[in-house]
Amino acid sequence: MPDKTKTTVDVAETLGELHQVTQLTELDTSGRDAGALGQIHPVGWTSIGLLVLAVLFHLLDTDWLIGNFSWWHWVGLIAITAASMRPGPIKAVSRSIDRLTDFFESGANSFARPWAAFIGLVVAVGLGGLFIGPLRGLADTIFGVDVVDIGGGDFEVTSSNSGWITTAIAIVVIGGLLYGIMRAASGIVPEGEIPIPTGAMLAVATFFLTLVIVGLVGTWSTGITTGFALAILVAGLALGPLWTLGWGIFVTIFFYVVTRYTARFIEADIIIGEVNSLGLQLFGLLALLGVGYGVKAGVNPRIDFWWANFSNRTKAWLDFLIHALLFVPFLWAALRLLHSYAKTNLGFKTDFSGQTDGSWPASWHVWETWLQAPDAGNLPVGPVRAMIYVGFILFILQIFSEMIKAGFVLMRREDLAELKQVDAPTRIE
Repeated sequence: MPDKTKTTVDVAETLGELHQVTQLTELDTSGRDAGALGQIHPVGWTSIGLLVLAVLFHLLDTDWLIGNFSWWHWVGLIAITAASMRPGPIKAVSRSIDRLTDFFESGANSFARPWAAFIGLVVAVGLGGLFIGPLRGLADTIFGVDVVDIGGGDFEVTSSNSGWITTAIAIVVIGGLLYGIMRAASGIVPEGEIPIPTGAMLAVATFFLTLVIVGLVGTWSTGITTGFALAILVAGLALGPLWTLGWGIFVTIFFYVVTRYTARFIEADIIIGEVNSLGLQLFGLLALLGVGYGVKAGVNPRIDFWWANFSNRTKAWLDFLIHALLFVPFLWAALRLLHSYAKTNLGFKTDFSGQTDGSWPASWHVWETWLQAPDAGNLPVGPVRAMIYVGFILFILQIFSEMIKAGFVLMRREDLAELKQVDAPTRIE
């Protein structure tokens, strides 16, 4: 007779068994069977190839850049080659670049001690403000720049040959000062991440404090725009520039829409142009600062139904070759073109031919030389145009980090590659 005894089934246990991993795919950590690639990182082989070509073209006396490297080109390539001899140093380079990208995503929360990092970042920005503010004269002295009043509101700026020495000393001193402040803050401020409400309140407090101060010494409309810009900065340091810029764009455009219908009653139409210009600049900053994060997160679209079936090594070969042959040369050329463009937009003087003559304007009047937007309010556009150069620097740095990760896959060291696991191909309809 069949056994009619009923058995009970533990649903939770059964579901747990269904989701158990029955087979683990181990990452290749041998570094073997990769030939010469297993001894030197592929980035090192690339830099060695560039060094050989540079020597060859230098002997041929060509006008091309590859045959006329500056001293820092040689130092950089030799340093990359030396770091590629062992996995540890080149991995540290990639990790440092990723930490920088993580900061743009999460701000001070990307550090082990967020509150201490936030205080250090605020102090760093304040010291940076000395370079473009009324106290720039102190920075002029440190960096070997002499400013002489020649009358008529004009100033003559000359640079001493020893400026790079005092610059190096200043960097060490300022770096030590910031490190000391962060260490001191670590023992005072609480641990834990900076929550979004706290970061928002810091931004609101900064806004109203700036509005009161600037409103007393200037105009209330200037206080609004200045306070909003500083609030964005403070929130960006605490919570991440990308997250803050996204919300800043929303608030700015919302304010712009509202003032289109309310400004007529208070006869302050000029604020509309200022806020609209500020919103456009924030959107530009979001795109420039976010491109590195997009590369790191792997959100760039591909032909996924074709890409998803490739092995990790095939993907690594494609990524490494495309980055080395297409991205890096293009970005390097863009940086060479944008260098003078950024300096000019920050006030670097030009002669009648349009070429820079090697001098900066009077430091405490530097903002008066910035190009202004044609919108009402005439907000300066020089800084955001100079940020194009910064954005391309962040772009090429993250590309270099991805080349390092792809190289580890080619070396059969997937444990160091930080492979991105995608559950399903991304479809773009």
